[in-house]
Amino acid sequence: MTVGPRHATTIGVIQQQLLKVLVDEEVAIRVQQPVTLSESEPEPDVSIVRGSLSDYMTHHPCQEDVLLCIEVSDSSLKYDRTTKLQVYARAGIPEYWIVNLNEEHVEVYRTPDPSAGTFLEDFIVPRKSFLSLNIDDQSVELAISELLPC
Repeated sequence: MTVGPRHATTIGVIQQQLLKVLVDEEVAIRVQQPVTLSESEPEPDVSIVRGSLSDYMTHHPCQEDVLLCIEVSDSSLKYDRTTKLQVYARAGIPEYWIVNLNEEHVEVYRTPDPSAGTFLEDFIVPRKSFLSLNIDDQSVELAISELLPC
């Protein structure tokens, strides 16, 4: 599927914002790179993984390394809400976001139930709100308006 300009720009904006707030954390931000899960190797638009980028010179991060997967969604919204959501939930990925460009909000899915292939907690964060991102014992606030290009 071709990535349009708004989709591509949003991925870059998200990467920049995450780099700003996670500068002191021991995590790496990966853009459109594979993560190795038990059943597949998806390439989330953005992922946050434990360690540094150089930790993954010989292998992709595995599901235990992944802290957050983000999909930027416009034409792929149905697929991201069903197939991708199930893949990430079955793998036990702790948090999954869909940055919904059509409705200009972020859909947050937390607390995976791997056996059911779903998440136990889900909510929508509107453009004018903030979202807490929890990395281990640290929490950082992100303004949704800063994740969505004008």
